[in-house]
Amino acid sequence: MDLKHMNLLPYQITCFYGCVLLLLLLLTLAPAQNTTSSTSIKAANTTKPGCRKRCGNVTVPYPFGIGSDCAINSGFEVICNVSTDGTQKPLIGSIEVYDISDAELRVKNAIAWRCYNENGSMYSENLNWMYLGGSIYPYSFSARNMFILVGCDDNALITGPNFGYNCSTSCTSSNDVIEGKCMGNGCYQVHLPRGFKNFTPTISSTRNHTDVWDFNQCGSAFLGEVDRFHFRGLEDVSNVTTFYKSIMASVPIVLDWAIGDFTCTQAQDGKDYACKENSECVDSDAGFGGYRCSCKPGFQGNPYLTAGCQDVDECSDPSANTCEKNCTNTPGSFYCSCPDGYTDDGKKDGRSCIPPYTDHQSLWTKFSLGTGVGSISLVVVITLLYFCIKKRKLIQAREKFFQQNGGLLLKERIATKEGAVEATRIFTAEELKKATNNYANDRILGHGGNGIVYRGVLRDTRIVAIKKSRTVDESQIEQFINEVLILTQINHRNVVKLFGCCLEDEVPLLVYEYVSEGNLYEHIHNQRGVGWLTWQNRLRIAAEIATTLAYLHSFASMPIIHRDVKSANILLDNVYTAKVADFGASRLIPLDQTHVATLVQGTSGYLDPEYFRTSQLTDKSDVYSFGVVLAELLTGLKPIIRARSEENKNLADFFVLSMNSNSLFHIIDHRVLREGSLEQLQKMAELVKNCLQPHGEDRPTMKDVSIELEEELKKATNNYANDRILGHGGNGIVYRGVLRDTRIVAIKKSRTVDESQIEQFINEVLILTQINHRNVVKLFGCCLEDEVPLLVYEYVSEGNLYEHIHNQRGVGWLTWQNRLRIAAEIATTLAYLHSFASMPIIHRDVKSANILLDNVYTAKVADFGASRLIPLDQTHVATLVQGTSGYLDPEYFRTSQLTDKSDVYSFGVVLAELLTGLKPIIRARSEENKNLADFFVLSMNSNSLFHIIDHRVLREGSLEQLQKMAELVKNCLQPHGEDRPTMKDVSIELEGLRKVTGISSSSQHEQEEYDQDEISDLYTVPINSYENTPNSDSSRIMHPTYSPS
Repeated sequence: MDLKHMNLLPYQITCFYGCVLLLLLLLTLAPAQNTTSSTSIKAANTTKPGCRKRCGNVTVPYPFGIGSDCAINSGFEVICNVSTDGTQKPLIGSIEVYDISDAELRVKNAIAWRCYNENGSMYSENLNWMYLGGSIYPYSFSARNMFILVGCDDNALITGPNFGYNCSTSCTSSNDVIEGKCMGNGCYQVHLPRGFKNFTPTISSTRNHTDVWDFNQCGSAFLGEVDRFHFRGLEDVSNVTTFYKSIMASVPIVLDWAIGDFTCTQAQDGKDYACKENSECVDSDAGFGGYRCSCKPGFQGNPYLTAGCQDVDECSDPSANTCEKNCTNTPGSFYCSCPDGYTDDGKKDGRSCIPPYTDHQSLWTKFSLGTGVGSISLVVVITLLYFCIKKRKLIQAREKFFQQNGGLLLKERIATKEGAVEATRIFTAEELKKATNNYANDRILGHGGNGIVYRGVLRDTRIVAIKKSRTVDESQIEQFINEVLILTQINHRNVVKLFGCCLEDEVPLLVYEYVSEGNLYEHIHNQRGVGWLTWQNRLRIAAEIATTLAYLHSFASMPIIHRDVKSANILLDNVYTAKVADFGASRLIPLDQTHVATLVQGTSGYLDPEYFRTSQLTDKSDVYSFGVVLAELLTGLKPIIRARSEENKNLADFFVLSMNSNSLFHIIDHRVLREGSLEQLQKMAELVKNCLQPHGEDRPTMKDVSIELEEELKKATNNYANDRILGHGGNGIVYRGVLRDTRIVAIKKSRTVDESQIEQFINEVLILTQINHRNVVKLFGCCLEDEVPLLVYEYVSEGNLYEHIHNQRGVGWLTWQNRLRIAAEIATTLAYLHSFASMPIIHRDVKSANILLDNVYTAKVADFGASRLIPLDQTHVATLVQGTSGYLDPEYFRTSQLTDKSDVYSFGVVLAELLTGLKPIIRARSEENKNLADFFVLSMNSNSLFHIIDHRVLREGSLEQLQKMAELVKNCLQPHGEDRPTMKDVSIELEGLRKVTGISSSSQHEQEEYDQDEISDLYTVPINSYENTPNSDSSRIMHPTYSPS
């Protein structure tokens, strides 16, 4: 890279004009430097004449009042209760008031709790609630509150108009509970909408705290002002008495208030309009109507009292007006003027007051101005010379640093290298200074013996890691150039990428990709990996490192020996993928050589003893170091074990000694012992021992190590084997799994995770914990330790109803009698969800692909990711439309109002499928007959229904049954929900149809096939277009069910 000398003449001209312009601007602004700061004058709280102003420490302003005659109406009446000790407490109803402002009240909290003893029996319960009265009381809960649940094994439910929240907390140990974190481990909080008036929480526990009793015996739920609550971690979950006192003392509930339930426009025409003169009306945004009053600008006081808003005399307070000379107060405002002989507007923020000039003053002004301009010109010239000389010295210094830091040598070597991945960018010193905020301490990622690594943000918003040496000498220059050259040869996803370098600073700087989760050493030894570092992940990390080293040794255009393999040089990105780093000590090995002679370099504990003795560096030196990293992963021990005797101090020697004395399992990490099989651990230990052989020729190659680790990884996880896949989806896959207790389960694993999927995941877990029904797929549990959440269900072996109706799987068993039974089972289950569950549940995605069949073809309803809990006092909820094309209730689609009748419509489509054998979207037909629901009703209305009924159904069902079933389908498919039957009615009718005699024996038949894609039960289809099919790849929403094959 050539640095060009700067042409100083254009630079000087630019600097000169810039400085002159700046100085002229300062001169122009100089007279206007007397600015004023505005002061907001808070209106004093005032009461109705003759009424008390305070109760205890609380000021009670009108329209509130102490006593019935002092308040605007009974809803604003405050009772001043006097305790036996003489203290006064203001009450509205029975609620203690802490503070009254112009829009809000802060009142005493109400906490609900349940406590359990060691065997799970409840010994204390207090289900506190708060009701804010009917329309006469103008209060509702503010959006400043949050619903908060504290405990380690608790569920809490709160409902209101158009919302319902079911919160859950869980902890496996006291270590899960972290101060300040209220996201599910020991504490959960959720924002609530404004406008509701009734707080009645319901608290329950999954295992009655038996698993967490030693540190958490109680669960508590309450509303509280979000800015006042701070979760104190274990202190809050372990001592309910202290927690209760703390919340009652420091976390109030905020209530919104307003006058009446009319808007300002409506109230101004009435005789009870509360806003007096010099005030204005503001509509309440509390969610239940009403209005409030405030004094107009320029007035202060109480807007609800006659003459309550008084004029503010701005002229008496210089900080409240903008006048330079004369100020005249007016009602609600003021105006400025100038004394006689002065001109302009008299405002400090305007043109001020300009005095009259005399000839003597004019001459003096001109003289002063000339002197000032001359002085400024002199200063400008001197300043320009200073900066230009400084700039020239900086350029010379950067040229010096470029040569000192090996820039010419690096240029020469890069120019002679062939096959480099891409040109290395040369950054300027100024770029990296800005990227690191001038190398600020809060940007430091890590320290080392020779330098510091900073987090930087480049102009293109890329986040990078910038490595800066503390000092520089010839050996470090050589390492710097070596690392740049090595990394330009490498293109591998598990190697930290070098973006470029900077040679203009006193020391050279390297710019790498930013790897966010630190290094492997920290995760093994400093507890960072407690959550995610499973046996499976340890194997995966080991396999990734081994594959990378095998690439460097065997597949790079010129073999590379790393020479400093250690866990601290293995970085982990945001999904814990391994990245090999730090190639400062690495060596390129010509293809015709097997080793090079070097000065010994490496890290104690990882250094190959053969290399140490002979100074002959080979690829087997990396194999030895990698063996030590494997031993760290297996044992959790550090490479140098300082607490042990001298002969057992080195982990490599200690590991081999433990194997030879048959005591290896005494030193293997407890988690590894629990999760790994005996066969896997023995094979892994043998691999470590082979890597640590004292003679390099006895060690395997990294290619052999990589192959063996990949095989072990596949055995450990079955590699999420293809033969275990039960169903695919755009966002995830469902696997067949076998637990340690030999239970066969279905495990749903998302491909990616975003906020909407997390919401669906939580929703399904919460819904399924409310349900206990033999015809609902059972949820065994979930896993939160992986990159994405996983759900574990009972395994339902015979796939879904869609496959049996449409893909010939049901040819043998799907008789008319079995179709009726399946329909009755589904209907009974939906009736249970709608009418008999403790809180009604709307499924919202009823379809044949979500009806699973067990080994005796019993129906099981699945996929509750889109479902909703409906409060008992409501008939519908407003939601974003969600469902599957062909099954979606058109009324719900138009109105976004979800009711239980939406499930009835979808079930009607499933009945139509059972009757006809047709798919819900019939692509082979014309547009108007494409939708099965419409086609079915049209066929009934045109007396051609029996043309579309399945041949087997026609043979086996009686005429009476088919007619009644068809009428039932038609009723379920009514366009208006109110005209449809309930699922309870549907269930009763289907049970009646099953009792009708005349069912003939079953026989196989040919069934019309349509050239269509199968509907996947893993998705719902976006409702923005009926053109999207259930298998289309656009905008799908995953549901946690599965489709066994």
